This record gives sequence, structure tokens and C-alpha cells, in this order.
Amino acid sequence: FLIIALMIIVAGDINAAQKEPNTLFFILESSLGKTFSGLIMVFVIISILACAVASMATASRLLFSMSRDNMLPFSEWLARVNTRTKTPQSAMLVVFGFSCLAVLLFRKIELITSVSALAAFIGYAGIMYASMREKVKLISIMAFVWSMIVVGAIAIPETEIAGITLKHLPAVSALAVIFLGAILYLFFVRRRILLGKAGPPVNFKN
Repeated sequence: FLIIALMIIVAGDINAAQKEPNTLFFILESSLGKTFSGLIMVFVIISILACAVASMATASRLLFSMSRDNMLPFSEWLARVNTRTKTPQSAMLVVFGFSCLAVLLFRKIELITSVSALAAFIGYAGIMYASMREKVKLISIMAFVWSMIVVGAIAIPETEIAGITLKHLPAVSALAVIFLGAILYLFFVRRRILLGKAGPPVNFKN
């Protein structure tokens, strides 16, 4: 938020900045010059690569943990761990393949980032809601409210992406994924949980 606020303050002509292909780089170059703006962009690229590695690790571990508890189709394969590297190789391959497919199909970085950001904040809001059902804390309420504000900020405005006529695309995409998840839960996961074939272990041994 502070970075965005500072960028708006130093942008000068905000309308001219919005017309540029890369608004952030245009503002940096106008304010700091080519040398310093280029140096900052190097750090930005490094940060993006670090976030990509973190996202890969997070998504693959989440997929692995759900498969380990037999919550997903093909759980046995998805829960495989490489004996040498001790990493969930099958889950990592699925995440890598899905990510490459999304980039090759959509070819719109603004679409991919908006949909992934919306999905992340919806998931975070769901976690906060679940935690508040157990015990209500001020920090949980604040996190839930903030997550819903961000969800609204991403989902409510109309999207204008070249080549795509559908408006509110992030919201539609998120709702489609939630619908598919609900179908998967009702017709596959729920029955397996009730039969005791899926879900986290009840008894833990020290």
C-alpha cells in the first residue's frame, strides 16, 4: 500500500503514466533516471523469481498434503516423495505443468496475476473464517475484513483485457474454480471422509 501511494505521489501526470506499457517503470524512470530505475528493476526481477519459487513450494506442498490425506483424485501418485531429494515430485510436476499451461493459453500477465491474487485472498479469508469459528480474535477479524476488501477491489471493477470481452473475469474465474471445488467435495471427498478413507489422521502417535 505504501509503495503504491508513493508511486502515485511521484507519478506527476497519472493519466500519461497509465497509458504507458509499463506504468511502474515509466514512473521510476521519470523520477530517478535510467540508471537508478534500471537498478531497481533488477531487484524487482529477483523478487519476482523469489516469489515464483515460494509459490511453487507452497502450491506443491498444499497439493501433497491433501493427497497424503487421500483428499484428491490420484492421491497415491500425487503424494509420492522423491527418495533422494525428499520433495513431492509428482505434486511439483503438476503445479509446474499447470502454470506453464496457463501462461501458454492466456498469454495475459494481468489476467493471470489478477486471478491468482483473487484466489489467494479468497483462500486466506476462508482460513480466517474457519479460525474464527473456533475462537474469535481481533487479529482474525481484521485479517478477514481486510481480505474481503481486497477481494472486492479485485472482483468488482470491470476488467479491460485486449482480446477478451468477458467483464469481471477474475471474479468469474474464481467462482468457476469454487464451483468445481464444491462439486469435487460433494461427490468425491465428502463420501470418502464419511467412510474414513480420507481426511487427516485422528490419532497421532508420539
